[in-house]
Amino acid sequence: MDLVQLFQLGASGLAVGGVYALAGLSVALVYRAARLFHLLVGEGLALGGLAMAVAGAWERGILLAFLSGLALGGVLVLLARWLRDREVAEVIVAFLGLSLALKNAFILLFGPASRPAPAPWPGVWVVGEVAVNRTYLVVLGAVALLVALAFYLLERTWIGRRLEAVAEDPVAARVLGLPASLLQGLALLLAGVLGGMAGALLAPLYYASPTLGYLLLLKAVTAAIVGGLLSPLGAVVGGFALGLAESFGGFFASAYRDALVFGLMLLLLVFFPKGVVRERTQTRV
Repeated sequence: MDLVQLFQLGASGLAVGGVYALAGLSVALVYRAARLFHLLVGEGLALGGLAMAVAGAWERGILLAFLSGLALGGVLVLLARWLRDREVAEVIVAFLGLSLALKNAFILLFGPASRPAPAPWPGVWVVGEVAVNRTYLVVLGAVALLVALAFYLLERTWIGRRLEAVAEDPVAARVLGLPASLLQGLALLLAGVLGGMAGALLAPLYYASPTLGYLLLLKAVTAAIVGGLLSPLGAVVGGFALGLAESFGGFFASAYRDALVFGLMLLLLVFFPKGVVRERTQTRV
């Protein structure tokens, strides 16, 4: 591997990893706010990608993906209220059943075939001997903006500080007069939007398909668990690590890329069972 290939693989891995980071952040937000595994994240990404594909233009696709993510966030809010205090098996069955129903609905609406999505900035960026797809740069910029906005909301606003208190102890938060249900709902809406936007950003890199949900679910959950399921920052770190491992693993052994990636993630969990990034223990209210 020469320096040019190293740079190109790194750019590709960072772009795809950024999408996984958004998806992992969505999973971590849902778990942190409502203690639910976001098993609909794959369908959220698939829907965002399909929205980008049918829009026919980048700007319209982003808007449609945002609205579709907001709608999925609303579904998450309803599910969180309905599944509150239910057994784990009931929660998993409900999520998987709805995921299957959504996938079949997407197939009926959009057809089973994969669809190309419009590129935001066609062409390549050439510096010396290095040529990088411009779409990678746009995706990385969009991911950086979305992650920065999400962390500003979570870390620098009263909503984020109170949401952290609710995540730490919902019962105590309610006793203190915090609107726990409202704050959890806002977190779930944000998670839905991040998932939809992640799907829209991934579609120009690959393609949009109504059947991609299961694979994307595995990638998103892996990113969140490796980074730390209760840590939004850890989910972002896990997503970028997963994207880079996938890119470089595909270069050395493309036929076994996913096996190598998931094997590496399992190895990390052996040494970091609570995730690479630990949860903070102090809470400001």
